[in-house]
Amino acid sequence: MRIGLRCCFGIALCAGLAVLLSVLLNDSGEIRLAAPFLCSLAAIPTSVYWGRLSGIMGSFAASFTLAVLLFPPVGSIEVQDFSARAILLLSQLGAIGAAVIVPHHPGHQMTSRNRGR
Repeated sequence: MRIGLRCCFGIALCAGLAVLLSVLLNDSGEIRLAAPFLCSLAAIPTSVYWGRLSGIMGSFAASFTLAVLLFPPVGSIEVQDFSARAILLLSQLGAIGAAVIVPHHPGHQMTSRNRGR
């Protein structure tokens, strides 16, 4: 499988989780603030299985999706509530940090070495 396709799987997983949480948590008020952290937790297994780039890009896609679909004003990238902006920023930084410290997948390293021979 090509690297681009694997990266798209990870991004789609994170963005899909963000869309699902946006639909489920749209009516509840304070529980919305937990959605960015749940999406940043999804970036960790994404980074492990599909690579660091897909984890980082997936966390960006999830933050963008949550900003547009979950936090008011809905349909705009602008987030008016300061606490929601802070939570989005902190979860984004946490997801990037987790993606950077996740070790490489050992099976992926073996297959990339064997391809050159």
